[in-house]
Amino acid sequence: MEKKYLSAFVLFLSIFSFGQIGLRMANGSLFSNAQSSSAFIDASSNPEYNDSDNLGKGLLFPRVKLTSFSQFGGSAPFSPQNYPSLYDGFLVYNVSEGGTIPPGGGKLKGTLTKGFYYYDNSGSFGSVLNGGTWKKLGSSSITSLQESVTNVTVDDKPVYSFKGSFAADGVSTSVTLNDLNTTIINNISAVYRITIYNKDKSLFTNTVYAFRPETRTIITGAPNMSMVYPGGTYTYILEYVK
Repeated sequence: MEKKYLSAFVLFLSIFSFGQIGLRMANGSLFSNAQSSSAFIDASSNPEYNDSDNLGKGLLFPRVKLTSFSQFGGSAPFSPQNYPSLYDGFLVYNVSEGGTIPPGGGKLKGTLTKGFYYYDNSGSFGSVLNGGTWKKLGSSSITSLQESVTNVTVDDKPVYSFKGSFAADGVSTSVTLNDLNTTIINNISAVYRITIYNKDKSLFTNTVYAFRPETRTIITGAPNMSMVYPGGTYTYILEYVK
């Protein structure tokens, strides 16, 4: 992270850790009203008093290279120890593509891409500063052989995903998802869809005709058009609700 951005962002968070600030616009003047409300900062403006719909619509964040972020810095009175949450919920806009987080900067979930990331340090709350995990905001990275929650809901139930692989024999329409563990199998109430890729990462199908949890088998397609995959190994992403 560039020093000027790190300093500005740490200062930003440090100020808010000691009090609430209101920046609400009314008739062109500023006044503070956040102290007696649930908001820790109010930077909204009333569109009735704006001269243009292009004004007062967004918050510009500092740009951060998480591939260079090696520590949570700052000196007194802005040191990390002043934050009881140890930066749990810390939000940044990352401009790095690929790569990893340097030692001391926390762990990473998924592949690093450009966009907003938040620091999930809830598991180390109050104890380990660099024990958290950077997670991309607004998405869920799908990691092989791990259950992930997506941003999709069905009847107010979250849709979960699991990424694995299976071997097709080139004869049967039924394939076995051997890497689905018992806990996941027992919790699936309905399959949302399955996405299957060939070795060139080309999409095959995402339509499920039948799923049998007791045997971990799945048939894709329709009753009169079920799919037979050529012999080989395929990657799949199974999405389901509990």
